[in-house]
Amino acid sequence: MAALAGCSALPTSEFTSSGNGNEPSGTGAQVDGDSADGIREDARAVGTRVQESVVDLSFGGGKSGGTGWVVDEGYVVTNAHIARQSETFQVESFAGETGTAERVGYYESMSPDVALLETDLTGIPSLPTGDSSAVERGDPLVIVGHPQGVGKWVISLGSFLRYEESIDWLLTDAPTNNGNSGSPLVTLDGEVVGCVSGGTTVGERPEPVIRSERVFEAFPDSETAVTANSVETVEESVAEWR
Repeated sequence: MAALAGCSALPTSEFTSSGNGNEPSGTGAQVDGDSADGIREDARAVGTRVQESVVDLSFGGGKSGGTGWVVDEGYVVTNAHIARQSETFQVESFAGETGTAERVGYYESMSPDVALLETDLTGIPSLPTGDSSAVERGDPLVIVGHPQGVGKWVISLGSFLRYEESIDWLLTDAPTNNGNSGSPLVTLDGEVVGCVSGGTTVGERPEPVIRSERVFEAFPDSETAVTANSVETVEESVAEWR
């Protein structure tokens, strides 16, 4: 079993990242050789399509706000912890067009960490949505966003770990960083299954030992996983706010 710690709702959630906008970082599913090469190429193809629908958000004279993606003509999905910072945002598309966006709705509790903006930018393709329950452990997943210190519209590749139903978290090991908040989590079919919100700590849980003569040489290592609210939660929220 895995133990969870931390909170994805915090904009200061710590991420790790690598890669650039042209080379998908990570390896996707745990495969080797030609299969891994094929997954990377599929991720590159999907990522370049997704880039067209991802926007960069800023506010207050250029302060970085994070990532968003077009769910429908004129509407951008992002995180609540981003939207709570301002009622108005500057928006830039992958094509370099700029505009503004107004906050339509968000959860003040940041649970779920989802928000909706309405933008005056038009002509940006919306992303198709999928079924998060159909994703299985090890399935490759792609994230496109703006990780700080790496770049903008960066394509990341990782694998699906599991779904935590009680807190509506999809977990993946795709590399991300601050700035990826609000990014779409996408399958190799190009369908969004989640909205990236932050990171959490996962690790193997040791057998409980209250009193023991055992000498421990090491404890299970904890690793950081990316959290994302399910696309079903996103769609329900968008329908309510529109």
